[in-house]
Formats: sequence, structure tokens, C-alpha cells
Amino acid sequence: MSVSATVDAALGDARARGLERLDAQLLLAHVLGRQRSWLLAHGDDALPAEHAAAYDALVARRAAGEPFAYLVGEREFHGLFTQDKPVIFNFHGYPWLIHKLAYRYHDNLHVRGYKEKGNINTPLELAILNQIDRFNLVIDVIECVPGLATRAAHLKEEMRNAIIDNLNFAHTHGHDRPELTEWVWPY
Repeated sequence: MSVSATVDAALGDARARGLERLDAQLLLAHVLGRQRSWLLAHGDDALPAEHAAAYDALVARRAAGEPFAYLVGEREFHGLFTQDKPVIFNFHGYPWLIHKLAYRYHDNLHVRGYKEKGNINTPLELAILNQIDRFNLVIDVIECVPGLATRAAHLKEEMRNAIIDNLNFAHTHGHDRPELTEWVWPY
């Protein structure tokens, strides 16, 4: 990437190299020591050469696949994932990938993902067996949010019953409940 003269040009160059918009903005904000919102208001501002070079180096490392948290350090990571609140991450892949990226930054991170549970199952059965379904996620929230376990014990029991009911339905009928499979986003 050539050294960009303005904030907007630098962001555009990073996007052209394959970075997601948010990554590009957060990296530039990190280099400049500014908030991300500042970038939006100062897109035409000149980008000092030393900042442009530092940004170019970070963009190259991120484009090569280096994790964002490793590039910006702990302070910026905690700006995205607060340390004083539990984070429940429902990941589409193996949960250990997220743990590997974030293990040293967040001790209240709960990751759900594919655990290679299941075989010839319905989609909901597979999600339930891997604990990435809506019912298990509600249970995770109840267990992770301080003070919620006693107040929401009835809901936790409802979710456990829903898991059992849906597994039994799938085993009996060979498919998930129609109210789940035929549901359409109303908006």
C-alpha cells in the first residue's frame, strides 16, 4: 500500500487489501490514539507519514491473518469486550479457536461452538448436542450473569424441558418441529 495522504484514503486502501471496515477503522484509531468516531468526522484530515507507515504495517499483518487483539494489545481488546461483564460467544466453528485468540485477554469469555457431537441428526438436534442452540444459550446467560441464577431458575427449567421436548420430537418424527423449521424473520 502506498502511504495515504488522508484518513479516508488510508481506510480505503486497507479495505482494498481485504480488511473488514471495522478492523480498518479500529487499527487506524489505534495508531492515531483516537476514538473510532473521530475518524468519521476527520476523513479529510492529513495523515502524518509516521502514522501512515505504522498503519500500513498493521494492515499488512492483519491482512496476513494475525489476530486483531495481538495487533492492538490488551487495552483496545477490552474496549470491545468489557472485562467486568460475561461474554457469551456462539461461534460457527471450533470454540478452541476463539479461546486460543482471547485466552490471555479475557477470563470471563464463554465460547460455544462445534464439538463434533451428532451424526445423522436434524439441524436443531445437532445444535443442541453441540450446545449452540437457543435453549442452551439462554441457560448460559442465566448461569453467567451475576444474580440471575436465582431470579430465572424457572426459565432455566423451561429451557431444559424445551431441549428434552425438541430432542424427543426429532427422534420420534425424524425432523424438527414445524414452528422452528418454518419460522421466518418477521422484519
